[in-house]
Amino acid sequence: MKILLLGSGELGKEFAIAAQRIGQTIIAVDSYENAPAMQVAHGFEVINMLDGTELDRIVAKHQPDFIVPEIEAIRTERFYDYEKQGITVVPSAKAANFTMNRKAIRDLAAKELGLKTANYRYATTAEELQKGVEAVGMPCVVKPLMSSSGKGQSTIKTAADIEKAWNYAVEGSRGDVVEVIVEAFVKFNSEITLLTVTQNNNPTLFCAPIGHRQERGDYQESWQPARISDKDLFEAQDMAEKVTETLGGAGLFGVEFFLTDDGVYFSELSPRPHDTGMVTLAGTQNFNEFELHLRAILNLPIFEITLEKAGASAVLVASENSNNPTYSGISTIAALAKTDFRIFGKPTSRPYRRMGVVLVNDNLETPIEEIVNRAKKNSYLSQSKSINMKKVILATFLFVVTTISAQDKIDTSKKQIVETACGQCQFDMEGFGCELAVRIDGKPYFVDGTSIDSHGDAHADDGFCAAIRKAEVVGEIKDERFVVSEFKLLPEEKKK
Repeated sequence: MKILLLGSGELGKEFAIAAQRIGQTIIAVDSYENAPAMQVAHGFEVINMLDGTELDRIVAKHQPDFIVPEIEAIRTERFYDYEKQGITVVPSAKAANFTMNRKAIRDLAAKELGLKTANYRYATTAEELQKGVEAVGMPCVVKPLMSSSGKGQSTIKTAADIEKAWNYAVEGSRGDVVEVIVEAFVKFNSEITLLTVTQNNNPTLFCAPIGHRQERGDYQESWQPARISDKDLFEAQDMAEKVTETLGGAGLFGVEFFLTDDGVYFSELSPRPHDTGMVTLAGTQNFNEFELHLRAILNLPIFEITLEKAGASAVLVASENSNNPTYSGISTIAALAKTDFRIFGKPTSRPYRRMGVVLVNDNLETPIEEIVNRAKKNSYLSQSKSINMKKVILATFLFVVTTISAQDKIDTSKKQIVETACGQCQFDMEGFGCELAVRIDGKPYFVDGTSIDSHGDAHADDGFCAAIRKAEVVGEIKDERFVVSEFKLLPEEKKK
């Protein structure tokens, strides 16, 4: 079978590898040369996938059996014509069109299916956004209708944030749709991704729930299995089955939910393997998410999905722009027990671009928190042995993407006590969302190397958004940010 893969990033690369293993032909498509999936495909095309004429051209040229979308910025309206030509669009033309745009999928979930979601409004101008904010209340979250990996997403806390949020959303929007969704802030206890596999002639199956943590709207770590009550899991599975059945077709969907004191809220849905699902590359299941997607597409029966191990993943991100990104720390990571990694092979880097992932697993009896904590401990041990590393933003697991900048080194020689809090809430720093910061000699700096959610509930009475705390840190100021190698939050001082 010939598969035309529209979008050739890291998820597409893993899908292409899975397809190659069972003899499928892959033609990888993206807007730039040498994209990750192109490196393992039989052929490739470089086009603007929002150009319907160009899409028609390559479909006619390659005559694929399947069209598999991996990104949002595609002229998905053309998919209906391709289905009429006898080509299978994955999971279906309807699913691809509805889920590439947050407006269609949110209205389907909330209005047609009656699923519990955050209160929301849409806006096509800054003025409409202001009215939407008034309707849903503050704080609230703004997202472009078409975007991925947190691009263009921000939190509005005051009226002064509205115009900045609008501009940021427009800049981060994919495609040619200039519209945003503004959502009421849901006070959730945790977020999960429920990988849901629909089959043409067999029952819908669910993977064990995946927990994840985000920064800047993009996932940083994920783990499987996530802690969830039987009641909430049943509710999430019921919602996922309803929405995927309505969309139709066969394949794997990544369905996101908020878990709250008030029950489960539907958040978003992707009709393809999910970034948080990269944890399945750690061998947590009998089939990883890419193998499941492929088998469902090819109508190969999937009898069951079994949880084999507990695992965690953490992304590694670049710190700056480079046309020749290099990597260090590989031997350190390779030496760790029950640990693996993937390098995506992206030809260029930019700040916060996802360049790879580190994977850790252990037996199912091991508490998931212990797996994550062990990986964090290993990351700091690794860093202390690698003082000569080039400039990086540290991932939770210390495996680094670097650029050629030999003079930038992290000083780990001195400990100091600093003030620490949410930069936006307590130090009046510019930025979107809530981000950890420290104040040194009266000047605040955002922090790299640890996150605001790694030290308890940021919105608790003693959390970083509500109080200024003290921390013992080791690190150095780099490009107006404080890059930590050690961060120890000190007990709150008791008031006399």
